[in-house]
Amino acid sequence: MSSNSKSLLMVGPRLADPKRAGGMLVYFENILQDLEDLGIDYKVVDTNSQIYKNIPHMFLVVILNFLRDFRKYDHINFHSTFNQIIILGPIFVFFAKLFGKEISIKKIAGTFDWEYERLDFFRKKLIEYTLKNADIMYFETKYLVEYFKHFNKRTYWHPNIRRNPNIPYEPKIYNKKFAFISLVRKEKGVDELLEVSNKLDDSFTIDIYGPVFNKKYTEEYFKDYKANYKGPLDPKEVFQKLKEYDVIVLPSYQEGYPGIFIEAFSCGIPVLTTTLPPVMEIVKHQENGILVEPKNVDSLYNGFLSFNNKNYQEMSKKAYDSFEMFDSFKQTQKMVNNINEVEKE
Repeated sequence: MSSNSKSLLMVGPRLADPKRAGGMLVYFENILQDLEDLGIDYKVVDTNSQIYKNIPHMFLVVILNFLRDFRKYDHINFHSTFNQIIILGPIFVFFAKLFGKEISIKKIAGTFDWEYERLDFFRKKLIEYTLKNADIMYFETKYLVEYFKHFNKRTYWHPNIRRNPNIPYEPKIYNKKFAFISLVRKEKGVDELLEVSNKLDDSFTIDIYGPVFNKKYTEEYFKDYKANYKGPLDPKEVFQKLKEYDVIVLPSYQEGYPGIFIEAFSCGIPVLTTTLPPVMEIVKHQENGILVEPKNVDSLYNGFLSFNNKNYQEMSKKAYDSFEMFDSFKQTQKMVNNINEVEKE
């Protein structure tokens, strides 16, 4: 594929600290690994704020590195957070158009609609300029594709993705073992999960993994609950750790397509999560998981009780079958094909 493929300047966040690996970092690393497997010539401009002195320093260095390198490559592929698409998006698009370069932009995460609607007039116009003038736009959810495609007809779905671990499906016995694997912060529904842990009987196990992003979640704080905080996981440890559990629980208030769900599906593990529109695109109630109301302790409690020995095997198999559409290599191939088909007007 490499002989016919365009060279790429990849702008996105590299994984710097495995113990602080959020979903977008793992997502971007997966794409880079796929590009290597495909033999694509690429270079990275790193937007991970963890490696810079502060946020202004990050924006300055990223812009300078972009200006240094973008003319050397056939295509710019920008994987953007919300703030980055407002600040960097117009700059990248302007210089791409000025010098006749192609640019595609992927807006990471699934809450861009309400983020956009809450902006003032000026920042909305900056985003609209970026959306209209990019050669290709990608969004994580199908809802966002429909919401924004009137700005750009070349708007496509590119979901959160994970490398295929090629784990053969094996029927599992339901042992009431639940794991939360995500950033430990209020918006992930941690408070509701902890409250439910004290309502469940001792036959249930709830283990929490992830870097702590709220100072109140100390070791002392967790001692008041039955849920066990196990610390952060290196991304390389996730698949092995998943095998120890029956269900992934993530009662979030805001989500796109959580990467941990995709990893769980690849292992045949169903999920317990909330009825957020992006989540409901990939989790079907009583098929590959259980959906409950967000911020609702009683609903979450009943969600735990919804799993049993009779329905677990079927949900496990359907979860396993759900992984295919999130196979990173297949999705990266589609993205590369889209990029190779772009012709500058």
